[in-house]
Amino acid sequence: GMAWCFWKVWRPGRVTPVGGYPDSGRHDGAALRWRQSGDVAARPPGITKGAQMSEATGLDHVAATISVGAHAYHGVVTGGQPEVHQIGDLANAHVRTVIDLRMPEEDRGFDAAAAVTAAGMAYVTIPVPPTGPDTAAFDRAREVLRDAANRPAVLHCKSANRAGAVLLPFLILDEGMPEAEAIEVASKAGLKVEALKDLALQYVAAHKA
Repeated sequence: GMAWCFWKVWRPGRVTPVGGYPDSGRHDGAALRWRQSGDVAARPPGITKGAQMSEATGLDHVAATISVGAHAYHGVVTGGQPEVHQIGDLANAHVRTVIDLRMPEEDRGFDAAAAVTAAGMAYVTIPVPPTGPDTAAFDRAREVLRDAANRPAVLHCKSANRAGAVLLPFLILDEGMPEAEAIEVASKAGLKVEALKDLALQYVAAHKA
């Protein structure tokens, strides 16, 4: 019944250490709760009871939990700032790398580097101001995303605008996606500001073979 499911999922008495994230977080994330509890209502849509989550389904589920999240392409999830309680969900979905595009002075609400590494993922910072990425930031992001060993990856800023802009050159230059399609994917991934799109396309034009 409901009460049993509630107890099973939340398990009273669970200890949360200083720092605000549970040490058992990577085993407890929402992405796995439906499987542990057997609660049909908790299962993501399209998953049959007892089925293992495919990587893509797990990433879709994670994208749906992050603010302005989108499963953009080939194991890259873009989005806004994940909340501290979502870090375990990312690890459960087998995310290997969290790429943080926010500036050092931006408030994340928790120690993101500590939470991400404690959950067993790599934490990469590529500081991008709200005015948009420079050539070095585009270069570095492509370098990280190109390496399949770093994916699945979560690429995030505060509201996904910068994340979408950084994704765009990777899609065109490294994944060979046609420009129009890449712009559509990057827009769905959070790119809304025209000036950032222009920066990304200028970078692409300068780096096309």
